[in-house]
Amino acid sequence: MKWPQVAALVAAVAIILVLFLLAAAQNGPKARKLIIVPAGFAGVMGVNEGMELSRDPSRRITLPAILSGSQRFQAATRQGLNLGYSRDAAWLKLSLRSARGAQRLLLSLTPTFVDLLTVHVAQVGRGRPPKPGDFQRFELGDHRPIPDDGVSVAAHVVPITVQEDKDTLIYMRVASVGSSLNLSAEVHAESRHILRISENLLANGLWIGAMLILLLIQLVFFALRRSSSDLYLAFSTFAATLVYVGNLGVSRLLLFPYGGHGNDYFLSISVWLGLTASSFAVTSILQLRSRAPMMARLFQFGALFGIVGMAFSVAGRNVQFAPLGGPVVLALATAAMVQSIRDANVDGNTTRLNAAAYSVLWFGLMCSIAQRGGYAPLPDWVAHTYAVTTVLQALFLTSALAVRLRSAERLNRLMQDQAIIDAREAELRAIAMVEEKTQELAASKVMAEDALRAELDSQAQQVQLMEIISHQYRTPLATISSNVDSIGASLPASDLQNLDRVRRAKRGITRLVETLEVALIRGRIQGHSLRPNREVVLLGELISTITSRAGDYLHKANFDLSFSRSARKTPIFTDTEMVTIAIINILENAVKYGRPDAPDSISLKCTIKDDCAVIIIADHGVGIPPDEISRVIERSFRASNTQTTEGSGLGLFLVNRIVDALGGEIAIKSKLGHGTTVYLSIPLVPSEVAHNLDQSL
Repeated sequence: MKWPQVAALVAAVAIILVLFLLAAAQNGPKARKLIIVPAGFAGVMGVNEGMELSRDPSRRITLPAILSGSQRFQAATRQGLNLGYSRDAAWLKLSLRSARGAQRLLLSLTPTFVDLLTVHVAQVGRGRPPKPGDFQRFELGDHRPIPDDGVSVAAHVVPITVQEDKDTLIYMRVASVGSSLNLSAEVHAESRHILRISENLLANGLWIGAMLILLLIQLVFFALRRSSSDLYLAFSTFAATLVYVGNLGVSRLLLFPYGGHGNDYFLSISVWLGLTASSFAVTSILQLRSRAPMMARLFQFGALFGIVGMAFSVAGRNVQFAPLGGPVVLALATAAMVQSIRDANVDGNTTRLNAAAYSVLWFGLMCSIAQRGGYAPLPDWVAHTYAVTTVLQALFLTSALAVRLRSAERLNRLMQDQAIIDAREAELRAIAMVEEKTQELAASKVMAEDALRAELDSQAQQVQLMEIISHQYRTPLATISSNVDSIGASLPASDLQNLDRVRRAKRGITRLVETLEVALIRGRIQGHSLRPNREVVLLGELISTITSRAGDYLHKANFDLSFSRSARKTPIFTDTEMVTIAIINILENAVKYGRPDAPDSISLKCTIKDDCAVIIIADHGVGIPPDEISRVIERSFRASNTQTTEGSGLGLFLVNRIVDALGGEIAIKSKLGHGTTVYLSIPLVPSEVAHNLDQSL
């Protein structure tokens, strides 16, 4: 069924019920001045239709004035007194007579929130006018203390006696200060009083218990979902419970047993608080801000109206402001019902339950406001339709929360199942990718091993070639050197020109031999893995030998060699060939990148620091740009200011590898255009090696 059909059905049912109630109210028996109570009466009899009503706008008319006949009475409706929110006082007149014999009865007057109720009861013989002194006075109402008579608990109760030969006259003055002016009367036997009280308390307890249980469930939903709509719903349910705690007289019985204005404040503030809470709840539950922004503004006005109503209640002006509340509340309830029915099929059962909730609430509010406000002559029990519909509304909305939570759980379960499926698929894809990458890595490993093997073979071949070249050249060069020596020995000392030629030939042969030796050592230590072949030597002897060889290798170099006091005789446990190549590479760079206008001397200083031999080599060359100093030890990197000079960028890279293999460190400082200083830190003899060395010496 679509929402227009649902709306039409609900409206039709509501109109039929209202018309039925109105017809019952108008077509009931007319008021009579005398009610005959049958002898042996043991049940309950409504006596509203026997009452007569006189309004008192001045609120000053007294019982003597009533007995004098100055006030005119008219028949009350079957529903009793119902003046709504009125500042007028009212007098009610009731006459009872027994059909046979005397009877003790109880006159029960509801509701209990009537502010001021004074009951005058007298036994008057037939044909004799009553006098003020004939009447017994009972002062009731929630502005007065609860009578200590044991019977005025769930209603205002007055004990009366009806006789066959006398009329029981009852005059009741009713006035309101902060609540609506309603009064309904029943008579029942004393034997039925406890049963009546039990029935009323049971019904009230069931209603309040049901509302509190629903409130607790809503709070549990809020704790689970942390949704603001759940909290607003719980707030609205709590406020509605407070309203009916006041309407049922529970607040007067428990909180204000000694009378006063407290129950008026409690009841009126609860009503306006309920309006504010309900406005927030409707806005959130029906999602008006996104679905109906204009409707959301209407309920914002409703919340503000409720706050203003609470302010009037605190100021003691609820009677003046309350008549405006009925139309506003009914308009808001109608708007909520229309919007909920419009969205009934938006979200399945959840929105359908919302529509049912606000539809039944609208009906209950319409009946209750019509009865309590005096807008229609409805019986007192009609006001209780709000209680029934409030429970139904809270039940429907709580069920909607349960449906929403169940849907969320179902969706969560589906998402979890889908997540498991996705995870399994992702796992399979990952396994496939791992297998694929493993195969690729295996292939890459094979290629890398082949490339490494080829590189090692190439390096081995290069080393072998250098060894062959060195061996093949060494013998002819030795022969040439021997013959040059013989020629030099045969020349006379006066033949300076030829002797100089012999010396230059000897120097060229020596440099060629040294070049072959350096190339051979480089080839040996440039392999994939550097494994130092350590031996113990004196640092001074090692450095002197290296500078001597460097002098032969770099014939234009001018070295300024110096030692600290202890460095020359300090033993060092290292690979002499590696240290030789490292220092020669640094000296070669110093010679290669020297400046024409700078001194050609290269400083080489040795010192000892922290169990390490520190070799400091400083030149006066072109220097290194500051942002490139950290990169000159990278493979094949060359500084930007050396691109015009021939080189491969492997010199300092090889030095860094050698120092690292020996367990040392390298540091470089340079100033562009002024020179470079290289610090080589090489560990000395380990303690156990030094101990063995001392014993051997």
